[in-house]
Amino acid sequence: MPQRSNSILWRRLRDKIMLDLGCGEGITDLGFLEYQLKQIYGLDITSWDLDHLNRVIKKIKDHGFKLSNVNRFKFIHYDGKHFPIPDASIDIIFSQGVFENVQNIPLVLREMHRVLRSDGFCYVYVFPWFKSRYGSHLTDYINDPYYHLQNSPEEVEAKLKEYDEDPQFMDYLFN
Repeated sequence: MPQRSNSILWRRLRDKIMLDLGCGEGITDLGFLEYQLKQIYGLDITSWDLDHLNRVIKKIKDHGFKLSNVNRFKFIHYDGKHFPIPDASIDIIFSQGVFENVQNIPLVLREMHRVLRSDGFCYVYVFPWFKSRYGSHLTDYINDPYYHLQNSPEEVEAKLKEYDEDPQFMDYLFN
């Protein structure tokens, strides 16, 4: 057992079921396994397969990190709206740098509430906006930080296509 067995974080996470909303490749989740979570579900709109997970695990191990209990981590693909998870089945929801990319924040918050146990807790961290074509990072493209929340995905894409045709703007982004 790691030396952290008496830490507050260790006691708070041990034997819990955690959901990582917007897990990306799952690297953070693999690190959380050290804390002896019962299960970690990595929820993302990107559909990862077992081969991908094995490549990530190999990459981490190749860099000298030890991993244990990797069988306790599972990717779950979702549509960006409805979590394919039963009601009140999650102890901890972790989300880092995701909400600035969410189109329907109230819906996602309702889903979080639905799957979280009554004695569960959430950790949500929202990153500042960066240059990106997704979510509220659109402010470099569209002069309205909430455009993606007020318009349909088709309208957002149409607005972004205007910039695809502007060589000056593309030079600004990539230089």
